[in-house]
Amino acid sequence: MKRKRILVGVVVMLAILGFFVFLFLIMGRLFGRPSQFAFGEKVAVVEIRGVITQSSEIIEEIHQYLDDGGVRAIILRIDSPGGGVGPSQEIYREVMKAK
Repeated sequence: MKRKRILVGVVVMLAILGFFVFLFLIMGRLFGRPSQFAFGEKVAVVEIRGVITQSSEIIEEIHQYLDDGGVRAIILRIDSPGGGVGPSQEIYREVMKAK
């Protein structure tokens, strides 16, 4: 009888764990970058929107994609009226390194 309760408890725990993993994947797919959950070769998209005032987030994103062995290309999608010369130059330098 005790063994049956333990088995039922383990099955329930695995079902709950499976549900949360599934929920995590769905939420990541809806709200995160889809490439985080893709397998195989990928094409990454780095979006730059608005006035360019900082480069650190964009550079960090480029580095994350460079460290990911499955990313074969990085596309820059830029929708910006311009911005600071320094941050723009830093982004350009990292793009040239990634090339």
